[in-house]
Amino acid sequence: DSFSRAFGAEIDVNPNPASDRVSFNYVLPDRKAEGHIKISDVNGTIIKSFTVTGQQGQKVWDTRKTNAGMYFYTFTVNGMSKSGKLVINK
Repeated sequence: DSFSRAFGAEIDVNPNPASDRVSFNYVLPDRKAEGHIKISDVNGTIIKSFTVTGQQGQKVWDTRKTNAGMYFYTFTVNGMSKSGKLVINK
């Protein structure tokens, strides 16, 4: 998409919907870049955040103790952000 072409950053979220875990697979523009993944509930309250480094990798969010519902993730790199929806089913 245009975000990854313009900034050299990508994020893939699987599975979605999820029940016990969510994997955030990311690519950063270079090894020195730092990114942030923030997960918020429908009220905008941040419930989990990750700092990501290295050119690519994966962060796993254990959702077993998270209530079922709709959540939003925001992936920010070099001041640019990409957001998406995430559904937790129980």
